Amino acid sequence: MLRLLPAILLLLALSSVAHADQPRVVVTIQPIQQIAAAVLDGVATADVLLPAGASPHAYALRPSDRRMLIAADRIYWVGPDLELFLQSLLAEEGSAKALLDIDGLHKRTYPERRNFQQGNGSHDGHAGHDHGHKRSHAHDHGHKHDHDKKPAEQHDHAAHHGHDDHKHDQHHGHREHKGHGAHDEHAGHDDHDHGPGTLDAHTWLSPDNARVIARYMAADLSELFPEHAEQIEANQAIFDAAIAALDKQLSVRFAPLQDKGYFVFHDAYGYFEDHYGLRSLGVFTVSHEVQPGARQVNMLREQLRSSGRVCVFTEPQFTPRLVQSLTRDLPVEHGELDPLGVGIDVGPDGYVATIERLADNLAGCLEQL
Repeated sequence: MLRLLPAILLLLALSSVAHADQPRVVVTIQPIQQIAAAVLDGVATADVLLPAGASPHAYALRPSDRRMLIAADRIYWVGPDLELFLQSLLAEEGSAKALLDIDGLHKRTYPERRNFQQGNGSHDGHAGHDHGHKRSHAHDHGHKHDHDKKPAEQHDHAAHHGHDDHKHDQHHGHREHKGHGAHDEHAGHDDHDHGPGTLDAHTWLSPDNARVIARYMAADLSELFPEHAEQIEANQAIFDAAIAALDKQLSVRFAPLQDKGYFVFHDAYGYFEDHYGLRSLGVFTVSHEVQPGARQVNMLREQLRSSGRVCVFTEPQFTPRLVQSLTRDLPVEHGELDPLGVGIDVGPDGYVATIERLADNLAGCLEQL
């Protein structure tokens, strides 16, 4: 056994060197990581920037995050409409690819909605790419979500990455990434906007868009891993077929549910709703700076009451206190939707599992109405 030890150590050393020489791929959020995992199955792994459960709408980079980005040969992010905290860092970075910019991607804008923080509001509007169903906004999305965030996802992220690391990042903020200037990533906390006419960045929730993203990644990563181009192409074809099969199943399941009403906590599901012809009646969003007053709460409760028996969905990234207070003693069904797929294992089948769980939770509630 001792005579074999030098050979074993040599093999381990060679393996480590080969792994170190392999191009490094980094993505910002888990749903995009799931698509990359399918494309890179058997070739490489893609690291994710945001910790599980953290919202891309309210995140601050730490030095360790910057080091990860510096070491990356390819970075996939959705774009500044979602990860505004990365805009100045990645806008001029050649290794970073904003997925909202790729050809063939279907993009939608947010419709006009009643703004309860501004009073009664004058009208309901329609989405630029949706099915014309009326929706109402509980609160303006230009505010931060931190008020209703769970402690693990609040601004310091200490539970995930360590208090000192994040504290250093907040107070020193030295930009390490290839020549960029002073940091401004906190701007994303205040400027993320779901206002009328703005771009909806939750593009991965469209099965068609997921297939477009996978095709783009396959072509791009084949150049980064030329020796594995054939396998990457085969992986993309497998992913494409799996999404097509899932889409067919979900289209059948959602067809009889298109007239069922429901309310969501966060306006993240427009692509999914448009794709399957679903009808969201309203959106509840908590603002940290402006608490809903008694008048706004009464208006929301009246809307829920007049809607009859509906489903009301919360999200795991946010505590459901507002929803609980609004729905108390009302005949509604409760559920949970997760646009990020928290807790789902990352792998070639992870994106399918993410959409399956979202669909099961949504359809499962609507089927009870």
